Amino acid sequence: MSFNSKNIPLLELFKSYDKSVFSSDLLAGLTLGLILIPQGIAYAIIAGLPPIFGLYSALIPPIIYAFLGTSRRLSIGAAAMDSLIIGAGLSALNYSNQLDYVSAAITVCFLAGFVQLVLGILRFGFFANFLSKPVISGFTSAASIIIAMSQLKNVFGLDIPSSNQVQKSVENLVKHLDETNWTTFIVALSTAVLLIGIKKISKLIPGPIIVVTIFTALTYFMHLDSEYGLKIVGEVPSGFPPFTGSWFLWEDLIKLAPLALTIALISYMQSISIAKSLQDMKNDHEVDNNQEMRAIGVGAMIGSLFGTYSSAGGFSRSAVNQEAGAKTPVSLIIASVFILIVLLFLTGPFYFLPKAVIGAIIITAILKLIDLKYAIELFKMSKEDFFMLLITFGVTLTVGIIEGLGIGIFVSIALLLFKSTNPHIAVCGRIPNSKNFRNINRFQDVETWENILIVRIDSNLYFANIDTVKSFIKTELLKKPQTELVVIKAESISAIDTTSLKALDEFVKSLQSQNIQVYFSGVIGPVRDLFYKIGFIDTIGKESLFLDAECAVNHFLKHENDQHQSKANQHN
Repeated sequence: MSFNSKNIPLLELFKSYDKSVFSSDLLAGLTLGLILIPQGIAYAIIAGLPPIFGLYSALIPPIIYAFLGTSRRLSIGAAAMDSLIIGAGLSALNYSNQLDYVSAAITVCFLAGFVQLVLGILRFGFFANFLSKPVISGFTSAASIIIAMSQLKNVFGLDIPSSNQVQKSVENLVKHLDETNWTTFIVALSTAVLLIGIKKISKLIPGPIIVVTIFTALTYFMHLDSEYGLKIVGEVPSGFPPFTGSWFLWEDLIKLAPLALTIALISYMQSISIAKSLQDMKNDHEVDNNQEMRAIGVGAMIGSLFGTYSSAGGFSRSAVNQEAGAKTPVSLIIASVFILIVLLFLTGPFYFLPKAVIGAIIITAILKLIDLKYAIELFKMSKEDFFMLLITFGVTLTVGIIEGLGIGIFVSIALLLFKSTNPHIAVCGRIPNSKNFRNINRFQDVETWENILIVRIDSNLYFANIDTVKSFIKTELLKKPQTELVVIKAESISAIDTTSLKALDEFVKSLQSQNIQVYFSGVIGPVRDLFYKIGFIDTIGKESLFLDAECAVNHFLKHENDQHQSKANQHN
């Protein structure tokens, strides 16, 4: 991998960067920074870490990603799913004191980043290609609902556990709905109404910043927290993140490796799915799978030196970043600088920030990632793709985010294998007064011959589908017992493996033993070379290769006519 400006995508973007773009990025960055403070604190607590480490994760990785990443709006930092996995994984290892626990979390982040960097350099980003758009859409929509549901406790002012299974979230909400804090609900509802109203007036108005300012001030002056039970963020620790390189638990490397590998794969798959979803919404850039893996990995490794415990793309904040008008990853740099300034000088004002406001902001942003229109289109156009979306959506929503993504990938691969082992094969006939051959089931009045079977194979041949091809030809031969020639139109075959070629060789020999000749038309160079290398050409004969089906049929008919003429002459 050579390093040049293309390996640092932000430098390419700077070539066309102007003041109007910066204005949009500035607004988005400030909005994103406001969201990252309570979100980072909450995620760190989920991971079993002191709240300050959630903010540390919002500093270095986003800046690294801004320079190296290819998504223009993906927000990197602590993530809910990573936090849950880290919390569960480290708890199972039973660390005796908090210092070791924190060190283990930071070590996992470094190791996960290293794995991602290596896989990115080795160009293993192709794994993300199994994330088809139906899978991404189903996963994103379900994950959006789950995250939105996790914020309902802040909207209603309830003290209920969060769950990554929607049925449990609904059950917990219904059980405690009568405990709703109506002040909290009114604040959340007012926040949502204001955000929607401001957005309708103008997308350039910084709605989240306005509502955060308004309700933080109201909480402070009206004592909504102490007198009405409105839950607030509370104390935000201050200070620059310490250098934590000496904290790594190298002696626990083997013990932490499985958890690090899990985090490496999950954080990448989550990040790339969000990045591709955002890419499809705006369609103004192209996400590079391998570069994304490298960018996230480098960010995690360097970030872990300063207290980062998790580095991945987040659904809610990425949605907020996009909705706030981000044009480039510069918004991430601005958000990180904002977080740093807050950590050093401005933690005090965020003490009275209502959690209900943050919940409303996240919900209004995240619900826009639910793409119902695309699901309806798939239902009309492709039942297979709709089924893939529905399965991914359902499993993610009811079982879990990891399981949903895994099942989605599994279904994608299963359908891919099914299609590749059952290639499209057509019996063809000649369109009258032309040299073109088409599927007899799609075109009427095509010319066919009782003793000639023309088969078009629309797929490469390999060990898993050669039996399907053979069975198809055998079935068609039973329908035409007078067949003397099989023409295989091979224009669509660009590759063939040795196993299928050996099987094809035996099949052709069995047809020849039944006095059925086999011609090939449109064989491309690489496939023809393999015919010679394997010795298949000796079975069919060089004279059985034709430029197209027209030449093959004419050759056979001429040869057949010559034989009839010869017999007629002998009879005379």
